[in-house]
Amino acid sequence: EIRRLVPRGAPTDPAEVALEAWRQRAARAAAIDPAALCSDRQLREIAATKPRTVAELVAATGLGTITAAALIDGIVDALDDVERV
Repeated sequence: EIRRLVPRGAPTDPAEVALEAWRQRAARAAAIDPAALCSDRQLREIAATKPRTVAELVAATGLGTITAAALIDGIVDALDDVERV
């Protein structure tokens, strides 16, 4: 049964897995907690909606425009990596 193999709360959606890896790398590079970039809920919303613009990211997550502008390139890159696979 898959529930036994995947730790509770671990993402299984390929987009969510890629975004989690991006968030970990970005947080490490900025020396901040990953949740400071975006929450788990916001990460799931990003994976579900796959925003391509700052406006779409703001609408999906409620992030501010400045924060969304700072994050959008990394998010789009992570989502593009999933689409290439």
